[in-house]
Amino acid sequence: MNRKAIIGISIAVCIFAVVVSAIEFSIPVWHVGLYFILSWGLSLGFATFRNAFMMFLMTTISLFAIYIAIKYQMLGALLGGIVGISSGLAMFFGWITTHKVFSRSEYIQSQKQS
Repeated sequence: MNRKAIIGISIAVCIFAVVVSAIEFSIPVWHVGLYFILSWGLSLGFATFRNAFMMFLMTTISLFAIYIAIKYQMLGALLGGIVGISSGLAMFFGWITTHKVFSRSEYIQSQKQS
């Protein structure tokens, strides 16, 4: 079994476990969904962005989201955040691969040589 299949199965099992636990413990599903989407997007952003302003912005959003979750006792935020971060990082390390940046001058030189 390849790496993408294992990551996909593990993400599916995590999401299934979170949804079932949210239903069984009467946690509002919209808390879980909201923080899943928020933390998934932010974890992908933290993994890919290297811009200082974007890192500042994402950190501020993360801290406000954590503050709101603690202040209003949103227990679903913990579940959604854990699954969102784990699936976002698994997707980043499993599917998104680094590539060499295209260089116009190198391309022109390679065409002249051949």
